Amino acid sequence: MNSPINLFNTSNPTINFNGTISVSTPDNVTLFIDDVGNETNSTGILGDYIFTKIISQGSHTWNYESCNINGCDNGTERTFTITLFVENEVFFNASTFETASETFTTNITTNGTAPTSASLIYNGTEFTGATITSLGGNNYNLSRTIDIPLINGDNTPFHFNFSIASTEVSTNNRDQSVNLTTFEFCETGQQPTYINFTFTNETIAEEAINAEIDTTWNFWLGSGSIIDSLSFTNTTENLNYGFCLTSGGNRTLSANVTMTYNNNLSQQRNFADSFNLTNTTTTQNLFLLPTADGIFVTFQ
Repeated sequence: MNSPINLFNTSNPTINFNGTISVSTPDNVTLFIDDVGNETNSTGILGDYIFTKIISQGSHTWNYESCNINGCDNGTERTFTITLFVENEVFFNASTFETASETFTTNITTNGTAPTSASLIYNGTEFTGATITSLGGNNYNLSRTIDIPLINGDNTPFHFNFSIASTEVSTNNRDQSVNLTTFEFCETGQQPTYINFTFTNETIAEEAINAEIDTTWNFWLGSGSIIDSLSFTNTTENLNYGFCLTSGGNRTLSANVTMTYNNNLSQQRNFADSFNLTNTTTTQNLFLLPTADGIFVTFQ
């Protein structure tokens, strides 16, 4: 029993059955498909016997029966499956971070019909509009890029759904490990510092001063369709405040912040801005004016 091998899967309905009779010269050899005799060859030689058949979609069994004057012998029954498509290879990063952009691609071979209406199903959520690219020879790539949701976990499943001749089919599930993206106030010794806030007196001397802050952050690694957040408040005045990406793979981090800051000598001020941050520290200097030197006035 040479081919197809046991548990063979193919999208091609044309199957070449190949088996070798090598011990006792047969009078005839019969191909059995699903336990039913399909075709008999009465050449009566030792050697290979080949039968070519068009098989319907689904799972099937096959076997050869060799008969001569002494009786009949059978091979070991094998199973094969005719499918609408075969998934050849899947391309993705085994590990990623929340909010990062990731591309998932699967390569398939179909039965000759082009796939349509492809979607990525990631952790149970459908992302429609997957790209279908013909590679020729009934080979296709299905691809979709998404921003990873806030779902920290080791075994996040995904697969593709698509249609072949109006029949909806699915690829096999794969798993991706999703890590936290953690942007936070830098504790002592934490690195890398992505942004550092410093404070300066708005006086002639422009000396460095202490301040307390109240901040609200939005941050993300990908396109911004998935956003994480951070609120940080410190009522003890410090010379500076560093914020670190403590997990996220030293990637570029997009962030925006709204904050208030002041000290016991100055009026509160507001600050808001957006940043593209890396592990090369961005320094943002902010000014405060002592109330002894001036105060804010609202003009009407």
